[in-house]
Amino acid sequence: MKRLTLAGLLAVPTAAQNWNPTNPDVTGAISFGGAFALGPGGRAVGFANFGTGGTRPAFWDGAGSHELPILAGDDEGLAVEINASGTSVGISVDYVNQGTLTYIYEHPVVWIGGQAIDLRTQVTGGDPLELLSCSGIDAQGRVIGRARKLPAGSTGLRGFLFDNGIVTDLGDLNPSGFAGTDANAFGAHGEIVGASTAPTSFTHAMLWKAGAMTDLHDFAQMPGRNSHAYAINANGVIVGSGDFGADFLDFETGAMWKNGVITDLGSLAPGQIWAQAFAFGINLQEQVVGATNLPNGEARAFLWQSGVMSDLSTKLAPGSGWILTSAEDIDDEGRIVGQGLFQGSLMPFLLLPNCDGTYTALPGGCMGSGALTPQLAGVGCPGAGWNAALRVTNGASGSFGVLLFGTGSGALPITPSCALGIAPLLGNPVIPFALQGSGAGGGEHAFVFSIAAGSSAFDVWTQAAVIDAGAPDLVAATNPLLVHVQ
Repeated sequence: MKRLTLAGLLAVPTAAQNWNPTNPDVTGAISFGGAFALGPGGRAVGFANFGTGGTRPAFWDGAGSHELPILAGDDEGLAVEINASGTSVGISVDYVNQGTLTYIYEHPVVWIGGQAIDLRTQVTGGDPLELLSCSGIDAQGRVIGRARKLPAGSTGLRGFLFDNGIVTDLGDLNPSGFAGTDANAFGAHGEIVGASTAPTSFTHAMLWKAGAMTDLHDFAQMPGRNSHAYAINANGVIVGSGDFGADFLDFETGAMWKNGVITDLGSLAPGQIWAQAFAFGINLQEQVVGATNLPNGEARAFLWQSGVMSDLSTKLAPGSGWILTSAEDIDDEGRIVGQGLFQGSLMPFLLLPNCDGTYTALPGGCMGSGALTPQLAGVGCPGAGWNAALRVTNGASGSFGVLLFGTGSGALPITPSCALGIAPLLGNPVIPFALQGSGAGGGEHAFVFSIAAGSSAFDVWTQAAVIDAGAPDLVAATNPLLVHVQ
């Protein structure tokens, strides 16, 4: 992944970065609620009260609020994640009163087509675990969550992976002692991030991949004792929280793990010893969202990008009626969900980026391996103050290439059989890259770029050329892409 800064011709001043807030409960069906995750088309899942008693799993779409069923005999529940196919996962809860005590029993649920399925009934083999709750689902329908090892009481709570009926215990960072693991989120390439008990008996952020767990807590960069990983983007950048102070107070602020470097994202109460922040979501463009507190202690949703944390409520138009308290997820289009106070009531929110910038895919490109033409597309908002991305896909994995820029759509032959469509060509920047993935058509790469706040509107043409042994004349090229920044 490369990061670049786009600057261009001075023209019309662009607007400041902001979002349009919406209350997805368009029909007024709930008295309170909150959203945890975004799915296809801006669909969101979370929890709500529909007036039938207790908190229920919920999803929201353009038609408003919808209650998801809990398991038979249970009392409450919540949905925490949704995949690209619209399948959701979460928790169904049974409260059992025995005298003066109330026992809470969690059960793992998958919702397919609006029907609740007890994940325990789908287990056909694997490690001996009692599944308790679900925390994530990937595009292949694999599920992660929390479990208890059998026989009960033999160890702490376990993170599990459910794949086509088979349950895998993810293990922990302290296999020789009493330990526990939380699996919080899937990555795009099968990785799982979360937290696990370390040999120090404190909790460390972890990455699980291909059966191996890696401790992400580096005391040289994070001197405190605890850390947690909550999300990972398509480029493998991880966010969460960690204790960056060697004061033994265990307060955590936002954290990012990228290429071996841990960054303290800070909080919105700098200088306060009790300040905390938790990063819950990150998109391809490395826009990070989460929850923190203000100097007066009030909870606020935050947006972090390019080294700066902002109160997300300040990104809304004045008089919106919202105080955003926690942002839970952000997708590659810049949409954000969470919960906040709307006219005094806790409600789910969906923020839509207010963006006038555009991407236009132009005809052209040169065929590569497998008779496939690589593709170039824009992701996110190409506007002043925003992070956005350019993504190369459909290429030959392992191939090397360059991303080029031009000021028009003229033809520029580069081999007898291949011409670029972005002439006149700019000499700078020229960005080298390597396509990651496997096989013909499986190679991809993303370039994250920042557009300075206050930039004027401009147009730039861009295209990638790739060295490809399976292409005529050994060179393939993507389609040209017109990026209009505004």
